[in-house]
Amino acid sequence: MNRATESSLSEAAGNDVTERRCRCHLPLVPPDELPHWWPQRDPEPGEQVLAVTPYQQNPEFLRLVRLRDGWHHRGSDTDHPDATPPVPWADTGRCWAGAHHAVVDATELVASAEQRPHLVALTDTITPPPVIGSPPSPEGADGADAG
Repeated sequence: MNRATESSLSEAAGNDVTERRCRCHLPLVPPDELPHWWPQRDPEPGEQVLAVTPYQQNPEFLRLVRLRDGWHHRGSDTDHPDATPPVPWADTGRCWAGAHHAVVDATELVASAEQRPHLVALTDTITPPPVIGSPPSPEGADGADAG
């Protein structure tokens, strides 16, 4: 156990086990009702798990997505996800306070959100600019009919 976990556990002493929380406010106990992993001790899940999030973390806020080179942070709490190096599986449950948390599968939640198109195709919304050197329109430059 690391210092952040130990101090969080000592602060939570006397509380019900389900109420034990880290300084980051995530629980220090795993979920009973959900499949979960402790990344620092459990093997990496199979390839069907494409994203994980710490237990009781909103995956839209923070999640880790599996890519070819490792697990990458994504979500609204990630400042520059494309510039952030991947983390190894063992660190996917580590919070800002240094504690390890159980992670749960977020593949279904993430896949439905990330597969949705976020932008309308440009050709549907923006008229392309005129091509330079294109023939003039039938009307003259002043808008009067030619001829």
